[in-house]
Amino acid sequence: PTNDSQQQENVKTILQKLNADVYALSEVVNIERLEAMVAQMPGYAYTINDYGSYADDPSDPDYATAQKLAFIYKADVVKSISTYGVLRNGGSSSAYNNWASGRFPYLMKAEVNLEGVTTTINFILVHGKANTGDIAEQQESWMRRKGAADELRDSLNAQYPFANIIMLGDFNDDLDKTIATGIPGDLTSYVSFVQDEKNYKPITLPLSLPGSASTTSYADMIDHQVASNETGIAYVPQSAHVANYVSSWVSSYGSSTSDHYPVVARYDL
Repeated sequence: PTNDSQQQENVKTILQKLNADVYALSEVVNIERLEAMVAQMPGYAYTINDYGSYADDPSDPDYATAQKLAFIYKADVVKSISTYGVLRNGGSSSAYNNWASGRFPYLMKAEVNLEGVTTTINFILVHGKANTGDIAEQQESWMRRKGAADELRDSLNAQYPFANIIMLGDFNDDLDKTIATGIPGDLTSYVSFVQDEKNYKPITLPLSLPGSASTTSYADMIDHQVASNETGIAYVPQSAHVANYVSSWVSSYGSSTSDHYPVVARYDL
């Protein structure tokens, strides 16, 4: 969108009408606008990561214009305990490149209270390497996404073997088959999560199979939720959906607000 003020107002309208307990947002650039918007959403708070692609920390000249990751949540439901960049420290030598040059997953460990039931959930917000360019570039992007996903899964299995996890965000790939060209078998770059049925439940995979689309321009699901097996049992069956109906809540949604639709799912703790 070219009108940032209109975009800010539209996003606020949509988030308030959706009335969710927690939102995971990708591609947040202007922190001041995010702060101003949340200040006009009574009962909500936010947290945003302090790094991005080519931006190691807030003092980096690239940080101001970097696409950042943020959570907005109801403060009486979600208590943010801690946040950090997964694989940002201690990851492999390939982690930086694989995660779009430093756009590491953003983990928010939170205490969640719903209807008198309290539990700890690790929300992991990802923004995978974009699928851009010619066939060779798409294949490289696929390899980087797959390397990123494989290392993330290995890390989570080692460090959070019995934890409640909801991994969500802009995966920049579908889960049933990849959107990249020239990949043998059209294998998704997140195959390690999809095939690890013992440890993970791909909540939004059923949306991919009939051809649902999570963006305004392409006929694929690239925004997803994947739960650990511990949290997967709390998923409310068939609640996951693409909230493309929000486009009727504002004018010219695709050009004034976002080229992605919200992807919603419910969990019963």
